[in-house]
Amino acid sequence: MRYEYLEKIVLENIRELCNEINIDKWEDILNNYNYKNKSLDKMNEKIKIINSKVEKNKRYLEEMYFDKLSGIITVEMYQKFQKKY
Repeated sequence: MRYEYLEKIVLENIRELCNEINIDKWEDILNNYNYKNKSLDKMNEKIKIINSKVEKNKRYLEEMYFDKLSGIITVEMYQKFQKKY
């Protein structure tokens, strides 16, 4: 088979496929994809904020524990703060 003939057949098939494509459908798919990406970005940002708060609370508890060990705060105070954080 000659290259030119094969090329002609392939190009004709590509043209036929392109004519069958529903542009509106693809626009809807892309819009939905963009919406999901924006939602995912927002959720990831919320996760970062929550993780930051968790780390901050862990540091508070650790500092309070050392304060309890050093006698700066009582066991009762430590337990009260531990429930809060």
